[in-house]
Amino acid sequence: MECEAVMSKRGFFVETWSGFDEKRICDIGGRDDVRHYVSVRNLNLYKADLRVDGRITSHPPHAEFRSRTHADTGNHWSGSVAGLDDSAEYTFSHAALVSVAPGRERVSTEIVITWPAPQARGSGSLSFRVTT
Repeated sequence: MECEAVMSKRGFFVETWSGFDEKRICDIGGRDDVRHYVSVRNLNLYKADLRVDGRITSHPPHAEFRSRTHADTGNHWSGSVAGLDDSAEYTFSHAALVSVAPGRERVSTEIVITWPAPQARGSGSLSFRVTT
């Protein structure tokens, strides 16, 4: 499905999608209930700190984020969580994804995960497309 992406790297697993709850929605059209989801699972034996950034990179954009978080904008949102336990999963979903013009949009996600105890770090990028 084009509106989701999955990545597995040493120490973590990430899945990102556009949708409503667990349902993937690839054509957002005039909907206002579609969100950008990023789910990260810590596969290491140590607690992890996460930083996630969502971006819309098209100019002009065909979609934008809407968030109640003050620092978020129409083309960028961010989130973080500290102390994610081993084998625990955390899902970011506070940013809505809405159409602003007909077309297709690429939604990019950057993940940085840090394990303070062994002083290790991992990162990755994913992207998917939605129809607006």
